[in-house]
Amino acid sequence: MPLVTCRLAEDKAGKWQIAFDREALHVCIEFIHYGCAPVPKEWISVEDFLAWTPRNPLHRQALDCFTAFLAKAIFAQSLVS
Repeated sequence: MPLVTCRLAEDKAGKWQIAFDREALHVCIEFIHYGCAPVPKEWISVEDFLAWTPRNPLHRQALDCFTAFLAKAIFAQSLVS
């Protein structure tokens, strides 16, 4: 089954995105430079992504988007419970 991805932030150099493997139940974060193929061994864990101090404004935007995504998912789930 192919990965499900969601863009977090992008600029002219590349994009940050979430990659989710539904079969393996594995989530990771990746930065892909435009014109380059994704390199799975360079993907980072969600924990590492959240622990890093943002290196630049695009990284900050991706972090903000990801934390908003998590908050929205948790809030939506709390309404169902």
